[in-house]
Amino acid sequence: MKKINSIVISFLFLLLAVNANAQNKTGADFFTGKWRVLVTGTPYGDLKRIYVLEKNGNTLTGVVQDSTGKEITKCSNVEVKDNEVTLYYQAMGNDVSITLIKKDDDHVTGSVLGQFDAKGERIVLNPDFPAGRQEGYKGTKKYKEHFVIHPSLNTNKS
Repeated sequence: MKKINSIVISFLFLLLAVNANAQNKTGADFFTGKWRVLVTGTPYGDLKRIYVLEKNGNTLTGVVQDSTGKEITKCSNVEVKDNEVTLYYQAMGNDVSITLIKKDDDHVTGSVLGQFDAKGERIVLNPDFPAGRQEGYKGTKKYKEHFVIHPSLNTNKS
């Protein structure tokens, strides 16, 4: 009986340690990945963007995509603080900056140019989707079905 109790207690400590480590991600480690962001109230209407951030050493590089995954531009600069990232890029001939702040493990809030609200969610691939095969399906219905999209960011009324 003591052996079973020891195993259960060890397993619980392991789970707690893994959970604590996952929640402590900050900076480049937290923001690395793809983020689906909705920017509201702009003169062009509400904008859906995907920000792809890749870790390069202790810094990040970024690409801005439209909602279908087509590249719009690259970020000219990415500034990272503990729970905040600011991306700088050009869009439609204008200098743009978006600041995203960690809300929880998979969500961010922020603003564009300090004027327009933004909210976003990490894009997570469905684990059943064949690894390394995503690129061949981009823009197709099958590709879109394999992404987990938060309902608050899905504005399709279908």
